[in-house]
Amino acid sequence: MKKILLSLLCASVACTGSIIANADETPENSVGNGDSAVISTVIPDSHSITLTVSGDAQAQLNGETGTKFDVDRLSQPVISVTANEGKIITKVTLNGVDITDQLVDGKYTLDAVFEDLDLALAVETKDVEKEPEKEPEKEPEESKKEPEKPAEEPKEDKTTTPEETKKAETKTESKAESKAESKAESGSTVNPATGVIGGISAGSAVILGALAATGRKKKK
Repeated sequence: MKKILLSLLCASVACTGSIIANADETPENSVGNGDSAVISTVIPDSHSITLTVSGDAQAQLNGETGTKFDVDRLSQPVISVTANEGKIITKVTLNGVDITDQLVDGKYTLDAVFEDLDLALAVETKDVEKEPEKEPEKEPEESKKEPEKPAEEPKEDKTTTPEETKKAETKTESKAESKAESKAESGSTVNPATGVIGGISAGSAVILGALAATGRKKKK
């Protein structure tokens, strides 16, 4: 039984191979008399990528803005995602696959490209939280109070009565009289050092006295 099944399997494989060879054989690819065929494949140098973005954000591919891009075969293009002003990115999906955790500084690197690609990038964002404005600090009430002025000392009443004026004049006159008397007394005193009496020397006083006596005798 096993031999029969194995024979049938080999026969089916042989038939399939002959059918494929006959289908691919064309006059251009045929060589010689048609007993063999050559199948050729063209490998492109680049591929096309179509990128669509949804959400409150913008995206670039390899630093270029647009929707269609040509990239080298087997290259690894980089998608850059940037939220619009006043927004921050919370989630990013590429063709339905969450790639948020794979973003590095808002950039995602694709696998090596070996075919044309259609990429759909969906970006979810939220508003940036604004810091509450700080109220200006209020100055303490004590600092606003004006410094207390020192208490003024009571001014002395300098007004004088007529009686006080008379007393002052009397004191002044008595002082003047005492000074005059002291000068007169000093004039009659003899200075022991110079021998001057009342401002005149002793010799001069003797001469004056003799002249005065002579004058008196003549008159007699």
